[in-house]
Amino acid sequence: MAQRELPDLILMDIMIPGMDGYQVTTKLKSLPELANTPIVALTAKTLEGDRERALAAGCDGYIPKPVDVDKLAHQVAEFLGGRQEKIDGGAEKELVWQQEYSQELVNRLEEKITELQKANAELRRTDELKSKFISMAAHELRTPLTVVQGYLTMMLDIGKQLPSEQGEILLASIQGIIKGTDRLVIIVEEMLDITRIESGTLNLHRSLTTIKDAIMMAFNKLEPAASERGQTVTIETLSGLPYIQADVERLQQMFFNLMSNAIKYTPDGGAINISARVTQGAELGSQNSAAGGSDRFIEIIFQDTGIVTFHQQNALYGRRVGSGPAPRPWHSRSARRLSVGRE
Repeated sequence: MAQRELPDLILMDIMIPGMDGYQVTTKLKSLPELANTPIVALTAKTLEGDRERALAAGCDGYIPKPVDVDKLAHQVAEFLGGRQEKIDGGAEKELVWQQEYSQELVNRLEEKITELQKANAELRRTDELKSKFISMAAHELRTPLTVVQGYLTMMLDIGKQLPSEQGEILLASIQGIIKGTDRLVIIVEEMLDITRIESGTLNLHRSLTTIKDAIMMAFNKLEPAASERGQTVTIETLSGLPYIQADVERLQQMFFNLMSNAIKYTPDGGAINISARVTQGAELGSQNSAAGGSDRFIEIIFQDTGIVTFHQQNALYGRRVGSGPAPRPWHSRSARRLSVGRE
């Protein structure tokens, strides 16, 4: 409040509930806009050394409580006029008190650092427990899912041998279960990826591939979901894009997630458009290009007719960079852009 109001004088209650008036004074005096503002200590602490400690903290004067209301106005006027009390005993004594107060600040700072170190250690421990739990849960889910997938394959074979009407009903039901199971498998793998990324054990298997192949693999998996909602997904020509070195599985997974979000947040009957182009890194804010490099990126643009809030954009599309220098985040209600490769 003092920074906003810029008062002519501050009466500082040293015994502020939940705060240390001495430290507040030191903090206020460190602010350029308040460095020359008189601060007068107002306190019931009248033991030997209290006045000197207040002056060492940066106070210009000291008024003990209970305040004499008949004298207060005159005292305030004096401090406004430039009055500044000094520690008795001269410069040498003043230096002693300032050193003592400085040591007190150092001790408090060390206490705070120790508290933060303990809190940080506890956060690390909690994070490790979280990672272990996610890893354990993912591995525990993997085995039964594999068994379920095996039985579903057997049921598909049985369904194909049944009479047409019964077989069609059974096959449709099994296909629905397979769809849900496949989604669970993807979630389990993503959970494991999180633990691998956090532990630094995620291995990327790079090979020569194209953006077109990765996008089409994702689209083939999600086309039924878009069709069910009457959505039109248009993928513009991608044949002119160069080859890139990338982990095909991870690249396809990234496009699957982006396309899945587009389908989720686009209303029924809406449209989704996916396009790509080769662009200079400077257009994307690449630091390497700004420094004189010649990086060229493949920029992928997802556009849809859905409305995604700014908060949702940050959560869903805030940063998706596959390789190369990271571009500045780009946000829009109608499109998501990302750099996924560098020539």
